[in-house]
Amino acid sequence: VGKTSIQEFTPKKAGKYKFSCWMGMVTGTIEVVN
Repeated sequence: VGKTSIQEFTPKKAGKYKFSCWMGMVTGTIEVVN
């Protein structure tokens, strides 16, 4: 709790990518555009 974690990824195409914590309790979406 209270820690920052930076994760990097290189998407191959535009679109929406869902993510969550390992327990699935905190979720979000990253939208990649050209």
